[in-house]
Amino acid sequence: MMLKKKIVFPIVVFVIFVFQNCTQTFQPQFVILKTENNLRVDSVLNIVNSQAILTHTAWYYSFETQSVIPPQDSASTLWDIRVVFSTNNNYPTIQFNGGSSGRGVGGAYLTTGILDTLLYAQDIRVKQDQPNNPVVSVFPDNNTSNSWFKYDAINNFIYPVPQRFLVIRTANRKWAKMEVLSFYKNSNSTTQNNLGYFSFRYVFQPNGTPVF
Repeated sequence: MMLKKKIVFPIVVFVIFVFQNCTQTFQPQFVILKTENNLRVDSVLNIVNSQAILTHTAWYYSFETQSVIPPQDSASTLWDIRVVFSTNNNYPTIQFNGGSSGRGVGGAYLTTGILDTLLYAQDIRVKQDQPNNPVVSVFPDNNTSNSWFKYDAINNFIYPVPQRFLVIRTANRKWAKMEVLSFYKNSNSTTQNNLGYFSFRYVFQPNGTPVF
């Protein structure tokens, strides 16, 4: 009987030790889910021939701090995405803090589907902005996979392609997935005076893993 006790005791201790270590290793992934509404990206100066005349200033955002970054910090890794409306046609452009667009390691890829069901980011698919070759098209959807918004020429209305979203490697090599909701204040496109407000939702993984 004494021999049994001496053999069983270390086995029990070993099992408890392994169990404790497994529970510490396989912790759930805690992510940040956030929706930003009506963040002012640009300002309407005037309306000419039903076309908004904008200031065309750049706007910066950080997923890590969940905040707008001032333009004076543009030459840094404090921001992850930059949004600006084209001076030629008011098309919205999204750029990433990496490649030719910034000092970080940021990049992205466009994918289709439902944002909430994507569980893993694929680093191998990430591209960085390059001169004359941005990650996402600066023109409306023309049946190509890197176009993410459409333009209604009849009503002069810009809107995101449904179920098409961005998977983003941030400036500091963390991960986010983002879906643009609207470019108009309160999502009201009936007047060009509402253009220049950015609404979007995203999931950010703060621990650096590509798991959502």
